[in-house]
Amino acid sequence: MIKLMKRFWIISLLSLIYFLIFLPANADFQLNFAKGSRSPLIKLAQQILNLDSMTTVATTGAGSLGRETSYFNEKTRLAIIVFQKKYKITGETGRIGPKTYGKLLEVAERKIKAMQEEVANKQNNPSNSQLPKSLAPSLSYLSPTSGGYDALVRVNGQGFTKTGNTVKTSYGYINDVTSADGQSLAFAFALPSPTELAKTGLSQLPTDAPASISVPLRIKVINSNGESNELIFNWQVR
Repeated sequence: MIKLMKRFWIISLLSLIYFLIFLPANADFQLNFAKGSRSPLIKLAQQILNLDSMTTVATTGAGSLGRETSYFNEKTRLAIIVFQKKYKITGETGRIGPKTYGKLLEVAERKIKAMQEEVANKQNNPSNSQLPKSLAPSLSYLSPTSGGYDALVRVNGQGFTKTGNTVKTSYGYINDVTSADGQSLAFAFALPSPTELAKTGLSQLPTDAPASISVPLRIKVINSNGESNELIFNWQVR
């Protein structure tokens, strides 16, 4: 928000600055403002000072960004002194004379140019920060939540890519699973290899094993957006 306000005030100053730059050297007024002075140029000075966090006139109230005034108060004087020290301006301490005024305009012109270049660069080369960020995959639920070797499992969630999703299970990987809508995908369990099956301890079942055996398997999805949370699928061994 502060950056947007600063840009707004830079643009609003542009026409006035260009007019003042070309004031003749023998102008009718003497450029010498001090505490207690009033002038539209003081408001301009406050606006320029507020473009730099080091020389801000005030953070709230009169003189703050967007609430500049034409009155040269104590806060303006202190901000001018900081500005003069920063740019090594001597002989005009605490007041706005020709040297301080000239440097204020120079600073404003430089900031305007930088802003215009920034806008042009963003228009021509949009950064990644301006592009919508991809969501990491997230799993909501499985359907069904249990099944055998040939079970077709549907995963619902978000952050899936059209191609290149990998389903990681407790016994292996199912690669290149597609998702048409980015919110669901489906895969079929393949029969584990003898080596993987042996890891489950179920390659050889005792004769007195129960008729129905269910093994909980952890399921997650991995793709270019990241790695998802885990859900449990109950693998019906028999």
